[in-house]
Amino acid sequence: MLLFRLALQLGRTVGELEREMSSRELSEWIAYERIHPLPDPHWSAALICSVLANCWGASTSPEDFLPTVQTLREQSPAEALEIFSTYANAHNARLGV
Repeated sequence: MLLFRLALQLGRTVGELEREMSSRELSEWIAYERIHPLPDPHWSAALICSVLANCWGASTSPEDFLPTVQTLREQSPAEALEIFSTYANAHNARLGV
């Protein structure tokens, strides 16, 4: 993961870093990152959004603007068919089952 964030920070591709960086240098970057973590671009953008929203009268925190991962739950085949049928019917499609 560090290699991807490092490439983003340096404006390079992961392939370029892999070809041009020795394992010693990568080890040093890993050690440096443990002491001084690279900035998270999501956090930086969320902070800016929060400041702007608060300037415009909202009461927000940066966490309000961070992306979240939605956990998917298991669906039974009957539930999936019902969702598909509802969608198909809403769009005037024929299900043909």
